[in-house]
Amino acid sequence: MFKTLFQNTTPFFKVIFSGLIMVVSFIVVFFLGILLYLICSNTSFEQILTIFNNNNSLADNINLLKYVQGLNTAGLFIIPAFIIAYFFGNNLLSFLHLKLTSRLNTIFLVIISMFIALPLINYLAEINSNMQLPGFLHNLEIKMRNAEDNAQYITNLFVNVNSFSGYIFNLFIIAILPAIGEELIFRAVFQKFFISWTKNIHIGVLFAAILFSAFHFQFYGFLPRMLLGLYFGYLLIWSKSVWVPIIAHFINNATAVTFYYLHNIKFVNVDIENIGTEKNESLVVLLSCFLLFIVIFSIYRFEKQNRNKINYEF
Repeated sequence: MFKTLFQNTTPFFKVIFSGLIMVVSFIVVFFLGILLYLICSNTSFEQILTIFNNNNSLADNINLLKYVQGLNTAGLFIIPAFIIAYFFGNNLLSFLHLKLTSRLNTIFLVIISMFIALPLINYLAEINSNMQLPGFLHNLEIKMRNAEDNAQYITNLFVNVNSFSGYIFNLFIIAILPAIGEELIFRAVFQKFFISWTKNIHIGVLFAAILFSAFHFQFYGFLPRMLLGLYFGYLLIWSKSVWVPIIAHFINNATAVTFYYLHNIKFVNVDIENIGTEKNESLVVLLSCFLLFIVIFSIYRFEKQNRNKINYEF
């Protein structure tokens, strides 16, 4: 009776209640995680506050920063997704689309697509980063630029590793956890609610992609991240399995982590963020678009063959 009451609510209520679950889960997990850290270390709560209020001390406490990042991902995305599925779904696996229903050729093409898309993603990120707000929003733009610089500084701290163990840990924190958590919450949960709310798959996918990009609080990376969100959303629509966008998301993040690691150990001398943004690379971007279209269409065609076998739950 209790669960039935929640399942019969409107999509708008489900979106709002899911947001509330995310906030409560984040607070509880973060509090318990910090409490556990204080118990297991000789650090006081005041010292932790000092560390996070001083950028100069972050570099010396990068493991704490990564630990907090893991807490945030678990508390804000992964745990809430399962709680929401409990309240609003009859079957957890079905609600979150956790069954892997796609064929290997689809998985292979999804992996290939993320490498092919790299020049296009970087090109769009370059365009986005050069956008300027109107003059009356100059002060806001300065604040956004500062926030972007701070986020980039923290990212550089994360990926600045020279050991293989550090690289593996980065894959876990930066690639595996976010791929699972963000796809569960934005695609398996909110995209479902938005589709049910708007009665339109494409609008639902778009809303989820916008929310996904906005949640990163990085305006100057909003455009490429939103387009990635659109792609991940359609991968779920076509494949009926959240593991497909999870794999795509993982490959996107893991590629960056791997390139930074290989660059740090002097194995490669290529800046991954410059691929597709250098002068005279317009043909590379156009080729990226063309090949990406072919691969995405092939994924759609392969998955369409099995479309009638699995029902998508709105």
